[in-house]
Amino acid sequence: MSVAAPSIGMLRERHLHASLKRWYAEPGDQVELVVDGYVVDLVRGELLIEIQTRGFAGMRAKVIALLAAGHRIRVVHPIAVDRWIVQVDDDGASSAADARRATAISSTWLRSLWPSRNSSKIPDSRSRCY
Repeated sequence: MSVAAPSIGMLRERHLHASLKRWYAEPGDQVELVVDGYVVDLVRGELLIEIQTRGFAGMRAKVIALLAAGHRIRVVHPIAVDRWIVQVDDDGASSAADARRATAISSTWLRSLWPSRNSSKIPDSRSRCY
């Protein structure tokens, strides 16, 4: 495993990504390291942890390459259980009467993340919800 300390990801990451990384990091974790040519959010011993707040398509090649190189990877992705639509007036005020609950996101979407054609490239792939 080649490891170097860059600042590539930190320059472009958004607030949610940075907040989740700080929340998920434990003492002793290494932050934003290059591992086999890829910038990884957190390295916890032999475990690579990647925080993903957007779509998964852009990280597919990275995950497949790191797994093929024998690394263990945990992908952390926030999932909204409840969503609320709130109407706010021009003064920034809202009331409970102006809020309504939107449809919750189903967990069945996890099956579509890694199509079966890629399953042979991802050894011991699992998903967990916390």
